Amino acid sequence: MPVVPAVAVLLCLLLVGNLPLITWARFLGWMAAGLLIHLCWGRRHSKVATGELAAGATPGTAEDHAMAEGRRASRGGRSGR
Repeated sequence: MPVVPAVAVLLCLLLVGNLPLITWARFLGWMAAGLLIHLCWGRRHSKVATGELAAGATPGTAEDHAMAEGRRASRGGRSGR
């Protein structure tokens, strides 16, 4: 086991463990606020919510789908659409 990474982890845990409780409270408060913003923004701007992704469709960009269709066509396969 490498010694330097293990010592670095232990020293980081020591530093973080010695932080005052108010620092942890602020950290958790800001983390909760950030998570709430992230979830609300993501829900509103997701491809499913905006209708860009139909139910049962595969996520990806239009270029991804076009490239996949091109590969299927070049192999002689059916696209199924």
